[in-house]
Formats: sequence, C-alpha cells, structure tokens
Amino acid sequence: MLTVSNLSKSYADNIILRDVSFNLNPGERVGLIGPNGCGKTTLLRLIDGLETPDQGSVLIDPAVRLGYLEQGLEYPPGATMAEVLRDPRAAAAAAASDLENVLRLPVPLILSRTPEHLALPAFV
Repeated sequence: MLTVSNLSKSYADNIILRDVSFNLNPGERVGLIGPNGCGKTTLLRLIDGLETPDQGSVLIDPAVRLGYLEQGLEYPPGATMAEVLRDPRAAAAAAASDLENVLRLPVPLILSRTPEHLALPAFV
C-alpha cells in the first residue's frame, strides 16, 4: 500500500505540488498524466525518496517493491553502447538493429562506440 498525505513541493517561489493526498491499495493500478511541468516527475521523485517534500508524508508498505526509471538516463563517461544497451534500466537492446539501419553502421561498430560518438552528422 502507498499513502501520500498532504504532500507539497516548491522550488523557490514556484509551487509544483500543493496538498496532494491519495492511497494506492494492493492490486490497484494508476496512470499519471498531465502537461509538461505540472509536477508528475516531482511527485514520483518524492514517492521514491529522491527528493524531500516541503510538507506532507509518503508511506510505503515494507512489502512493496518500488521501481523508478529516470526520464533522462545518464551513463558514466566513456560507457560504450554495448554497456548502455545491456543496462537493465532501459529496454534498448532491441533497438540495436534499428540503430544499424539509421546509422548505416554494423552493430558491432555501434556497440563499441560511446553515445556521444554516434552523433548522426558524424556518420551519415
């Protein structure tokens, strides 16, 4: 079970979330939709404990396993495409053949490069 109570978060004078409360019970599923900048990611980061709320609380049943996938995946400097594609955070392994078609390079060459060395202008 997940309980969010009176959660609020702001950055400087910009109020992102104000008094958000809800319960999510076992077996329930929800979708979080809204325009860019409305606080969806902030809410998820607060639930995951990656940020601290200005007020309110998040209670997660100890039996619940929480997972959170960042919007912008960052990799260590020098990580090869092979390492990026094997990353369990992203289901990118299936994209290798698509990359081969787009970049017009063989998969082994793509996998040996760092992401910053795969800029399209450099290879097209």
